[in-house]
Amino acid sequence: MNDKLYYLTSQKKNTNHILHLLLCIPTCGFWLLVWGITLRSNDRHNRKIDWQISQLMESKVQSGKKPSWVETDSTSKW
Repeated sequence: MNDKLYYLTSQKKNTNHILHLLLCIPTCGFWLLVWGITLRSNDRHNRKIDWQISQLMESKVQSGKKPSWVETDSTSKW
């Protein structure tokens, strides 16, 4: 499960707002259209990934198993 969770979180996309702002200047604002399309596309992509992560976590909780990152050693002195 951790491998799939790591894979999903690594697939998220970020929008480089500084780059898009700088590209708006020489194009007299026409780049705003591209910026908006990119922003919505990345947002939609990230929402799908967030949904997959939540489904993955729900299935783990419903199965009654503890996530693998939870310590299960009862002999720990801490």
